[in-house]
Amino acid sequence: GDQYTNSDAHHIAALRCGHLFGKGCIERWLSLESGNQRCPTCSRAARRREIIKIYAQNLRPLDTWKLDESMKKIENYKKQIEQMGTKIKKLEESNKQLTTENDFLKTKLINNHDRNGAKADINRFKAPTASSSNLAKRQKLFQISHLKDITFVENGSRYLCY
Repeated sequence: GDQYTNSDAHHIAALRCGHLFGKGCIERWLSLESGNQRCPTCSRAARRREIIKIYAQNLRPLDTWKLDESMKKIENYKKQIEQMGTKIKKLEESNKQLTTENDFLKTKLINNHDRNGAKADINRFKAPTASSSNLAKRQKLFQISHLKDITFVENGSRYLCY
């Protein structure tokens, strides 16, 4: 923004519409637009003799560009926070459903093992923790260790005994 002063060509001045300019700048603008003298901001009719000098004790131009940009960023951050909140709710709901399904499957597995007379080692079916970095442990996660015997039949088939 321009630096306004209380003297010389940059003395602050206003047009009838209320828009502020440096006096020299607005005089030059209106002299260039001789047949069509208008405010450069709002396009209302303006004349050189209607320029009003403004006398102020302290003049300090306020550039709102940084403030406007900051407000836009804040709005964008608010939208991102809202989207993240929605995503978190969906993930929590999905986690709850998966936990319920996991509990159901564990119960079903225990019941299956009980019917077959074997003890179920439920600890082998727990999900890996964040600290478990060993890939081999993860690959063996659902390995069933209650196999007692494999029997081969003449036709090449086999059946498993638990």
